Amino acid sequence: MKSWQKPVFVLALVVAVPVAAQIAQKPFFPSIPGYQTLLCDFHLHTVFSDGRVWPTVRADEAWRYGLDAIAITDHIEYRPFKEEFASRDLNRSFEIAARSAGNFPLLVIRGIEITRSMPPGHLNAIFLSDANPLETETWEAAIDAAAEQQAFIFWNHPGWKAQQPDGIPRWYDEHEKIYRQGKLHGIEIVNYKSYYPEAHQMAIDKKLTLLGNTDAHDTIGMTYEEDLGESRPYTLVFAKEKSLAAIKEALFAHRTAVYWQETLYGDSIYVAPLFYRSIQMPDSALVLHGKSRKWVAITNLADLDYRLELETPVEGYVISEELVLVSGATVPLAIRALRSDVETEETLAIRFRVTNILPAPAQPLRVTLQVPVRRLASPDTK
Repeated sequence: MKSWQKPVFVLALVVAVPVAAQIAQKPFFPSIPGYQTLLCDFHLHTVFSDGRVWPTVRADEAWRYGLDAIAITDHIEYRPFKEEFASRDLNRSFEIAARSAGNFPLLVIRGIEITRSMPPGHLNAIFLSDANPLETETWEAAIDAAAEQQAFIFWNHPGWKAQQPDGIPRWYDEHEKIYRQGKLHGIEIVNYKSYYPEAHQMAIDKKLTLLGNTDAHDTIGMTYEEDLGESRPYTLVFAKEKSLAAIKEALFAHRTAVYWQETLYGDSIYVAPLFYRSIQMPDSALVLHGKSRKWVAITNLADLDYRLELETPVEGYVISEELVLVSGATVPLAIRALRSDVETEETLAIRFRVTNILPAPAQPLRVTLQVPVRRLASPDTK
């Protein structure tokens, strides 16, 4: 084949490939001991409420963005396009999306958004068996109907300025009531393009599950300006397997983290092993001759640049105070001995703060890198 013919042939191949066979752009985060790491979005809208896409689009774009599971959560009380759609069945958008998801390795969860004024604001109920009983006169009755179906219920965008003009989430008596009744299980600490540190602290204090969702109404491509560095949030679920039952179990057990805008939020018992599973370091000892400087090669496999700051100096050594472990790259960590007359073998426990992994608001994850070192004295010191 002549070179000028190749572009035409390639274009024909791309056009001919069915949608289901196209490769997903799946961000990579390693699994942690005992669990698979699944990428999820539990807050999505379609034209069956106030979204601007057909439910099949949600399944298609979820696959393209590498999601393992999504929840369709159209509003109960706010459906501006219902005259265009004769069906009053609140399950309809889920059913269409779930049928379309059969083309992909994608799980679709039946959900609904209970859309009320603050308090209590908007709440999502997911893992429903039937959304229709939640169309009730009072929000309390809707919550009760969801609880009867053993749904997972979470508080949406608690600092949304349309309901909290100063953008600060507040825990109201209404939230306390359903929380004490065991009917509030999670809270969005990231929604759309906002992180709510107050909600993050609420989740820690109340032992609520952390969630980060798009709340997308338009297509994801129209919602986030990726060429300007914007990214969609993901809820990372640490599940025993990839199944609806396993995801539900993990949510009730609070095994989640949130990834958004180059930052990971989550309990250290999950994000710490995720960090350690992300990096690879040499097993062999670093050999230092006298005061020579050498480098430890650290490879980051995750789709997140880890930003490290040295927390405490290591006695007898000079070590890089800042380090960015670039995604998909191998980065050198510089180490130099301060004395040239020492001969020893030891393992350095180098303590860093990972400034873009936050187990709590403004509290970086602390990690320790173990580096075996063999020191040889310089010839002029023997």
